[in-house]
Amino acid sequence: ANTVVLADSAALSPDLTNGLLRSARVVMDQQLQLAAAEIDRVGGRYTQLYNTVASSCEVCAAQPVPLWQIRARRVVHDDLEKQLYFDDAVFEVMGVPVMYLPQLRLPDPTVERATGFLTPSLRTTDELGFGVKIPYFFRLGDDKDLTVTPYVSANRTRTLELRYRQAFRNGDIEMNGAVSRD
Repeated sequence: ANTVVLADSAALSPDLTNGLLRSARVVMDQQLQLAAAEIDRVGGRYTQLYNTVASSCEVCAAQPVPLWQIRARRVVHDDLEKQLYFDDAVFEVMGVPVMYLPQLRLPDPTVERATGFLTPSLRTTDELGFGVKIPYFFRLGDDKDLTVTPYVSANRTRTLELRYRQAFRNGDIEMNGAVSRD
């Protein structure tokens, strides 16, 4: 995996399998950034991040608040299983809390075709106003998957979008549909 770790201070074991980092930032596969007050590395397998903010949005001085982020009391990255486990997570859109999740599991960015949340998106239209889409991907096998995407927009619509895909030896199929209450 292509992981970059930056920290203000660190105390590591000689073989780098265990350690403690303070005021650290982790960038996983150039896709997901995690900033934490403290990071523990345990047993060469688990990385525990405390008081963490995670986002795939680029954060800079001109745009200090990312489009979306997940704040959590603790995040555990399991290197062997390639999973991120969030405890006491709050999903925020433009700095506004949208959803509290006591526990959340996401595949790390190096995993292809794993069940879990995909990157949320914001949408603004003249008819429906401001809305948010939060897609969830279900891996049904090596050759098929289902994506379920709730779309909520400024009290004007509640929509559930569905996409089923299946690959065959000589081609593939994709079915899209939606159930909506406007």
